[in-house]
Amino acid sequence: MNPTDCISILLVSNNNLLMRKGLVEDSLKPSPITIPSYNVIANEKNEDALIRIINDLGISPTSYEFLCSVYQAGHKLQLVHYYCVNDWEGVFRAQKLDGHEWLSLQNTMILEKKSDKIALSEYKKKAYSDSLHA
Repeated sequence: MNPTDCISILLVSNNNLLMRKGLVEDSLKPSPITIPSYNVIANEKNEDALIRIINDLGISPTSYEFLCSVYQAGHKLQLVHYYCVNDWEGVFRAQKLDGHEWLSLQNTMILEKKSDKIALSEYKKKAYSDSLHA
């Protein structure tokens, strides 16, 4: 079974990360928090999908980089390609941010998916390494 390719985007601004809050039918359970993830269209390159998705939010990335790829098991197997976008131009389209919120990078233990936790750990390692070489 071939995995479905997905793109997850770590949008980072002022030490905050844009997260998606999922819907929960049981009001006693907390909403699942995830890094926004999107399907790659058939025959689309990952970087083209990244640009398409970012532009759909109303912004244009001026700086981005590939972070890692992680398999995510669920009702179907996914291969999630994580990209970090630190700089962009433009203003987010408000309707595209419904269900999203900015959370501190220090407060990300609440992530729902194991693959998101792995990617965020990779981001923090890279950020630390970059700070040592700055």
